[in-house]
Amino acid sequence: MFRIYHSKGFSLIELLIVISIILLLAAIALPSFIKYKKRAEISNIQKLLTTCARELAVEYTQNSAILKKVCYFPETPDNCTLVLTPSTGKILLEADKCIMNISGYDVQCVVTAAGAIKCYEVR
Repeated sequence: MFRIYHSKGFSLIELLIVISIILLLAAIALPSFIKYKKRAEISNIQKLLTTCARELAVEYTQNSAILKKVCYFPETPDNCTLVLTPSTGKILLEADKCIMNISGYDVQCVVTAAGAIKCYEVR
């Protein structure tokens, strides 16, 4: 008659299929994760720069002699200097733009005509 064999493990083909599926999923997920991490870091820099601009506005309101503020960022040794123009009340960057290196890529921040701070990756 027929003999029944009881397997006590996985075959090599089954293991190779599982490993290939895991590698395929990792190959799809890794670039998305890297892009997400970059966007989060750029957003964090923009948020810190906006907070620094608000602090400058508050300090100017309390002490009208303060017109400049240097903003330091924890991820990079670079910094940006914000300047308040008393005649218009607008906050600008001391240079027209602020470029800093974070995790191996450059991030540039500018102040738009509406007064908003925008940051993006420079290629």
